[in-house]
Amino acid sequence: MTKSASSANHYTPGRGANMPKGRVTTFNARNGYGFITPDDGGADCFVHLSAVEASGLMVLTVGQRVSYEVLVARNGKVSAVNLAGLRTAER
Repeated sequence: MTKSASSANHYTPGRGANMPKGRVTTFNARNGYGFITPDDGGADCFVHLSAVEASGLMVLTVGQRVSYEVLVARNGKVSAVNLAGLRTAER
């Protein structure tokens, strides 16, 4: 499903169990960004500190498992939003 927003198109593959899942491969809070490698083997997804904070998380740690939605900007760049840490049972 594609939704149009004023500054970007937002692709929402699903909620809950249908959201993409992946592992944080890098995250530097000082620089304010990092990357998530999706479980499906696709390209790494950029994640900005503002998206982490907006999701109620304090920081991401390398190796942490998360679910997320993918935001596609008008310029075609993708980033992770609406992040959620996965509990052991969901890993």
